Amino acid sequence: YYNAPDIAGLLGKASPRLEGKFIFTIAPRTPALMAMWRVGKMFPRADRSPVMVPQTVSGVADALRTSGVKGRLKEIERVKSGFYISTALAFEGPNI
Repeated sequence: YYNAPDIAGLLGKASPRLEGKFIFTIAPRTPALMAMWRVGKMFPRADRSPVMVPQTVSGVADALRTSGVKGRLKEIERVKSGFYISTALAFEGPNI
């Protein structure tokens, strides 16, 4: 579970080796997910699941621009299965 600058850094390190799209998912920053995230913070640390960091596509795109990573970021689709929800993204490095 990474924040937007961490994601940008990872993509920046990987982009010179990319020959196609790099597909990954992020926890979307939706009102419902943020409410659950805030409620979860009230429980003792030992009783919580790993810390996920909800993100927005625009936040990740801004972090890529700020860090100078070249390439294109595109939202593919929202992935939903039961209580699981994520946003699938594709990153195309500058070598495409």
